[in-house]
Amino acid sequence: MFTMKYYCIFCLLLIVSFAAKAQKETITLDDFESGAITFTSKININPATDMRVEVVDNPSKTGIDKSDKVLGFERIGTVQKWAGFWADLNEAKKDYKYLHLKYYRTNSTSIVRINAKPKGGKSNNEFFPMFAPSKTNEWESLVFDLATNKVTDLGTLGIQPDFSDTRELGTKVYIDDIILSDDLVISTEFTTQRPIGLFIETETPTALTLKWSKLAGAVSYDVYKEGQLYRSGVTENTIEIPGLKTFDIFYFSVIAKNAEGDFSKESEFLYAVTPETKEQKDARMAWWREARFGMFIHWGVYASFAGNYDGPTTLSPDKMPYYSCFAPSMINPDGTLKIDPATGKEYTRGQYAEWIMFAAQIPRANYLEKAYSSFKAENYNAKEWVRMAKDAGMKYIVITSKHHDGYTLMKGVPGYGINDPESQIKKDVLGELVTEARAAGLKIGFYYSQTLDWLNPGGMGWIPQNTTPDKKASYEDRSKYVDNIVVPHLEKMVKDYGVDVIWWDMGGDSSPEFRYRTLKAVKNIAGAERLLFNPRLEDHMSADFKTPEQNIPNMPATGDGTDWETCMTMNDNWGYCAHDFRWKTTQDLLTKLIDIVSKGGNFLLNIGPKADGTFPQESVDRLSQIGQWTKVNGEAIWGTTANPFPTPPAWGKVTQKVGTDGKTTLYFHVLNWPANGKLEIPCLHRMPNSVEILGNDATITPAIENRNLVLNGLPTTAPHAISTTIKMVLDELTETDFALLCDNSGKFKLTPDNASSVKDLIVQNMPSNFGGWSSSVKEYISGKGAEWIIYVPNNTEYSISGELMAVENGTLNIDVNSLRTDCGYTASTLYDIQNFSTKISLPAGTHRLQITRTSTVDKWNYINLRSLILTPENASGINNQQVSTISIETTKGMLTVNGVNQGDMLHLYDVMGRLIISRTATGSTEQIALSTGSSILILKVFSENRPTEVKKFQTE
Repeated sequence: MFTMKYYCIFCLLLIVSFAAKAQKETITLDDFESGAITFTSKININPATDMRVEVVDNPSKTGIDKSDKVLGFERIGTVQKWAGFWADLNEAKKDYKYLHLKYYRTNSTSIVRINAKPKGGKSNNEFFPMFAPSKTNEWESLVFDLATNKVTDLGTLGIQPDFSDTRELGTKVYIDDIILSDDLVISTEFTTQRPIGLFIETETPTALTLKWSKLAGAVSYDVYKEGQLYRSGVTENTIEIPGLKTFDIFYFSVIAKNAEGDFSKESEFLYAVTPETKEQKDARMAWWREARFGMFIHWGVYASFAGNYDGPTTLSPDKMPYYSCFAPSMINPDGTLKIDPATGKEYTRGQYAEWIMFAAQIPRANYLEKAYSSFKAENYNAKEWVRMAKDAGMKYIVITSKHHDGYTLMKGVPGYGINDPESQIKKDVLGELVTEARAAGLKIGFYYSQTLDWLNPGGMGWIPQNTTPDKKASYEDRSKYVDNIVVPHLEKMVKDYGVDVIWWDMGGDSSPEFRYRTLKAVKNIAGAERLLFNPRLEDHMSADFKTPEQNIPNMPATGDGTDWETCMTMNDNWGYCAHDFRWKTTQDLLTKLIDIVSKGGNFLLNIGPKADGTFPQESVDRLSQIGQWTKVNGEAIWGTTANPFPTPPAWGKVTQKVGTDGKTTLYFHVLNWPANGKLEIPCLHRMPNSVEILGNDATITPAIENRNLVLNGLPTTAPHAISTTIKMVLDELTETDFALLCDNSGKFKLTPDNASSVKDLIVQNMPSNFGGWSSSVKEYISGKGAEWIIYVPNNTEYSISGELMAVENGTLNIDVNSLRTDCGYTASTLYDIQNFSTKISLPAGTHRLQITRTSTVDKWNYINLRSLILTPENASGINNQQVSTISIETTKGMLTVNGVNQGDMLHLYDVMGRLIISRTATGSTEQIALSTGSSILILKVFSENRPTEVKKFQTE
């Protein structure tokens, strides 16, 4: 029998065993002594309605935790049993056996679990500590077994520290000292500790101020810069580092010393970059922002496979032959996959064509054999490539100098590539492309896979061709790879090829050290300060623009104010795939270009050339058709900025240019042409200097109708089938030119979608609302709110109402022309349209209306606001008590609602208040299908023309 005596002996042996087999140094993720959370840039409270999380004073500096600051959790809601937070670590940690933390609870039913997974991981890996908490109002140590729970890559950490069946409001729990170790028991000796929380407190183009958490027992600190002692005997936990080069990269570390002269371990490295000025950034980015449209080229050995492979492989036989795209012959008429005669199974789509070496697990020797025998570029013509790009209206080219396969197109560099004696490509294909691009006035960039490399030893990540047990390269090999392959390649592309952009890819499997060494090599090259970088080095220091892939990000019609570039394929694959016939239409591609540019972005459209160096005919055709459009309309793309209209027009998109003379040129991209020859420009209410249709000589007559600018005299048929551009020049525009106008009844409906600015508020969708606008104390909430620019046609007094949901009573503060009006709202668990008792009088003209909030209770509460409605007192609006009676009829499986108006919102809730159905009425009678079974339901009818009506009923 396994008695307690033997169990204790077993545990002791286990502890000794693990202590003896420690594989790596213990690290502290956070001790919270800085007064802030430092292990992540953002925590995500889940759910935010149930838990407050913040760094607080230690509730009990006794026992095992005498630190000043800890992380506190307080129950503020009771919806979820489990509540806490999750956060992405600043840097992922790999292969640690245990996570330690100190735990303090005030409720004996509170326990704790963690959720540990790779960054971006979708499946949860939730588990409890090895030994459950046993104390109350006293600190204790908890240990989570990462190894047993198969956590080998810790990139996202969630902590839920308050499970309680009662979930009492006000329950408090605290944690401290989150530590990763291979040891089950952690030493507290000074020499085994290390300073943590090293971060940049302030920065200028030539100086950085560093700060770190104080280490218990330390009397001074030694600060290191780039591995060399910078200053010793620093008595505070902060230091200024002046005299640095602007827009350069550095790393720093700190070692502590105690009164006995003992030294701690070295802190983790802090990698930092000195910023450039806005003027420097604008000058560096100027050509890229002017270009707006570029060509992406994925070309390499993978083009020789054309998407199919049936040779030697480490895959099991039933996975071969390998296809990365479908031929029509592989698909049944109903869209299902046919049976592959070679395997007797359905065809299986593989990864993209350029990933074929990885996905088909082709041995390196066989891949190189294909490179030397079939990748010939015999019909390559750099001049023709550049001509097609330029004729299409593209202003820059980015080409793969080395993709993930590790085979480079650069000449005169180490590693595998066309420089190999066995290669049949003897010309410098990239050199010719750079020369031709420069001659044509195009900028040039090189795509570079700096981390993934399946040919060269030391390539990072999981590589099927590796023979190591985990299929990963050793640190030594990765280090050699960076020094002997990556750095020489970068020096070649910058010094000899003179590129304008380095387009990194797949930095996630690298480490901060290797990312630093990679970027530092570039920074050390004279003249490199002109270069542009995308963010995929993933070092958080070299990103000039964002790179959404295969999608246009969801953002306001006016853009999000950042530099971004959507990269996208013409069909499914980036590299050439012979049987990929899923080509996007020219209309689709042009519409995407217009949409992207109207939101302030760039469009990098991909071509996958064949192994002989020619473009697929489908790509050639689309480039030619796009070029026909840009030849007429290109000025509405190049050098433009985002649409200025807060509410996008229903007929298309808008771009603009502001000239040195102060005049503004608006380009209206009309995708839905008006058949009546009349186009209304929403919000804009003043006459232009000139109006014309690009490529068409029709005479347009502008006029102001119903306070909107209207263009009359347009052709009844669109001059261009896809998008016709109307060019309008006006004197300098201000935001008041895009003021919101009232509807036909004279009302204003102010929503998150038509706000001119939103300050520190979260906008949630479906439908849009200012979500979770919270406060924990009775106070005026400064710095949070929204504003709208409205145009009032006549002196008018308005009643105010709002559609909102709130957990407690509160006050909305409306400020117009520096006059504040307070509107009290009441708590509601469902969205209601509430009529406020206050009114505002506005003179004719343009006004800036701002809204903020005051909490009227001294406890945590929130409001969700969908809209603010201003209704003229003499108009038919929500404040007129003209209520039409709504009646309901129920039969088995059907609810009939009579007396509603078209446009009314019908919300159906169950007895617990959960929304079941949401519908907009299409007429005076609306029928709603119900699920079978007897239950009590609640119907709410929301209307802008009468108060909300509530009907409670029971189904048959």
